[in-house]
Amino acid sequence: MSESQLERVVPTYSKRHYQAVIAVLLALCSAAAAYIYFSNFPSKQAKLYGIAINAFAFLIALAFFALYPALHQRTYKTILVAKVHAALYTAFVFITIAASQRPFPIIDIILITALGGELLILGMAVAKARELKPVPVVVPWIFSGLIAALVGGWGFGLLAWAVQIPAQVIAAAEEIAQDYPYCIDVSGRAAQSRLDLTGVMMFTRDQYGWSPNFHALLVIDRGSDRSYFNWSYKKGGFQPIDDGTRRNLGLGTYNPIRCKPVQHFARDWL
Repeated sequence: MSESQLERVVPTYSKRHYQAVIAVLLALCSAAAAYIYFSNFPSKQAKLYGIAINAFAFLIALAFFALYPALHQRTYKTILVAKVHAALYTAFVFITIAASQRPFPIIDIILITALGGELLILGMAVAKARELKPVPVVVPWIFSGLIAALVGGWGFGLLAWAVQIPAQVIAAAEEIAQDYPYCIDVSGRAAQSRLDLTGVMMFTRDQYGWSPNFHALLVIDRGSDRSYFNWSYKKGGFQPIDDGTRRNLGLGTYNPIRCKPVQHFARDWL
């Protein structure tokens, strides 16, 4: 390989290597943020929600400064900034809707409409830039790559948190039940494996979104009586269900329990 060829290859390799490192770091940051969020949910929900709202407001405030120059100047830097902003906002909207405990259709519509408008403006800017001579060449993967890194990292952080939950659930159930038969009901059916007790599976969803109640129902058969407990992410354990709540929910009457208590129901799943 000649010296001139080497000079062309090495910078290209170094640039791609640098871009890959940046993508991995962004994915790790996104994973860490997701892990911290779910690990502290819902005990610090208000604080975490405030941070997310402030980040969103800052992102919205930057929209004009990111899109207007790209549409009118159409240089490498302005289009790059617009693509980065669009990717960040796209990832934010996707994660917000996916993780929302109580999704509101109006807010979702506003977020998606604003996203559509931003992508339309970005597309117009890119189309007009192609008419220039020379054509501004922007890193081709910057938009899709950033979205993949942020959303993929968030998903990895969610899974890293979720796989820790079964051990906590089983240990808590064994401690409360001792040697009495028990079972765990998840979403109206008996838990069948460790997978049913992961954080991504052990959520109850109703017509309003993600319900904060009865992610898992622990039923303990004490012979002449049955005890009922509800898994609480906030407390990190099973909490007893009082008689009033039990009657209102019809547990064991018109709302039958679908799991059968046995000794050490889930111990072998550890």
